[in-house]
Amino acid sequence: TAVRVGRPLTIDGDLSDWPEGPQIVLDGTEGNHIEGWRGPNDLSAKIRLAWDGSALYFGAEVVDDVHRQDHEGFDIWRGDCIQIGFDPFLDTVRGYDENDVEIGLALTKFGPQAFIWFPKPERPCPEVEVSVKRKGNLTVYEASIPWRLLGVEPSAGFRLAFSLTVNESDTGKFEGWLEWTPGICGGKDASSFGALALKGGG
Repeated sequence: TAVRVGRPLTIDGDLSDWPEGPQIVLDGTEGNHIEGWRGPNDLSAKIRLAWDGSALYFGAEVVDDVHRQDHEGFDIWRGDCIQIGFDPFLDTVRGYDENDVEIGLALTKFGPQAFIWFPKPERPCPEVEVSVKRKGNLTVYEASIPWRLLGVEPSAGFRLAFSLTVNESDTGKFEGWLEWTPGICGGKDASSFGALALKGGG
């Protein structure tokens, strides 16, 4: 569930201004595709979502003992990052169709980056405002994803399909991922995504 906010959230890598709401918890007990995972201090995450009339807001607090992202652009999936998938109209049978969207968020050596893999062509995604901050063993991702990128006119009660992965690279190679549902890493399939509902209020 995404909670409605009355004013735009500031994208600064600080989630203290977010409203209370449900969280997606990836603690490694399910959806774990990391060989050699050593527990929640190796990699785990808590994700929150919010929305207003202009954007869907994404916030994640990722516990990761080693942050490693040696790539940029198309290849950010190979390092520590988050991949987010959307089926805005719940119309995918299998795979991806032309209105499905997949973006990535990463803290690269050039700073925070957003990249879009689907729909084609793949490209940097400057319309997604993103901040990623690392402190100790915590990486905080915060992003504003404009509804126009998803082709959606949002309203309370609207539902879309959604999933995400938190990718792992302690050693410089891609080591796997934690996922909320299947459908992003290991085979594109938006029909496997979960449901995201827009809650009113704010």
